[in-house]
This record gives sequence, structure tokens and C-alpha cells, in this order.
Amino acid sequence: MKKTTIRALAASILAGFLLITGPVMAEEMSHAGHGAPPATGSGKSEMEQSQHAGANIRNAEVKGYKIAYHLMAMKNSTSTPMPGMKSHHLMIYVMDASGKPVTNAQTGFLVVGPDKANQKAMAMAMGDGYGADLDFKKGAYAITTKLMIGTNKVVDEFTYTAP
Repeated sequence: MKKTTIRALAASILAGFLLITGPVMAEEMSHAGHGAPPATGSGKSEMEQSQHAGANIRNAEVKGYKIAYHLMAMKNSTSTPMPGMKSHHLMIYVMDASGKPVTNAQTGFLVVGPDKANQKAMAMAMGDGYGADLDFKKGAYAITTKLMIGTNKVVDEFTYTAP
């Protein structure tokens, strides 16, 4: 009985938090102010023109899957910071060869920072993408993304330099 009560309480707190901060976070996560190019007339691919939130830091194609990476600063948000909150939210959007979003993957990140410290995070499905909270400070980061899409293992590795 205790576990059920605790779960119900946690679910209520989370629902309340989302109701209060959802509109603020949605506005903060728009392209406005991120310096993102407009989606029309740029001559870029559909993935590069996406209307996803955050700065587009990478577009890749691995094993026939297109992957777009978007990074959002969380500490610049007008919402109240929570204890233990990470500095950024990394989202990836995956499309199959036919251009349809992949929504059934298991996704994880390994991020090695300039100080050689490892951050590991399992991403959660969020809409048509997958996201996780990570800390990024100034410097170069080696990012490895692993996706399991059915029986297909897809791995993407790259270096991102945080300003």
C-alpha cells in the first residue's frame, strides 16, 4: 500500500509541475532566440529544416537512418531551476529511409567531456524524438549515441564543442 501511495503522490507532483511549467517550457523551447534559420527557402534537407526546439548541432545518416541532434539550454529557461537540474537537454529525432519518424527505439548517450568525465544517459521517448538531460560547459565533448531499433543497432559518434 505504501508503494502505491508514493507512486500516486509522485505522479500528482509530476502532473502539477508539467501543468505549471509546460506552457513556459514550450515557449522557451521554440526556435526564437536560438539563431535557427527559417524552415523555408533555405535549400536544406527536411531534417535540417525541422521545426524542433533547440539549436541543431548535428545531422547524420547512419545505416539508412537520418538523425538530427538538437540541444536546448535549460538554465536559461524562465522556469524555476530544480535541484540537480542539468544544464542542457539533448534531443534526437530519427527518421527511417522512407522519411517516417522512428518512435520505437531504445536510445542512450555516452558523453565524454573536456575533463574526461563520463556522462551516461538513457533517453526517453518524447513526441517524435528521444531526449535526456546532460551537463555541457565550455569545451569539446565526444558524444556517442546508441539506438536499438528492433534488432538493428545504430551507433553515431561525433565531437561537439560547447561555446
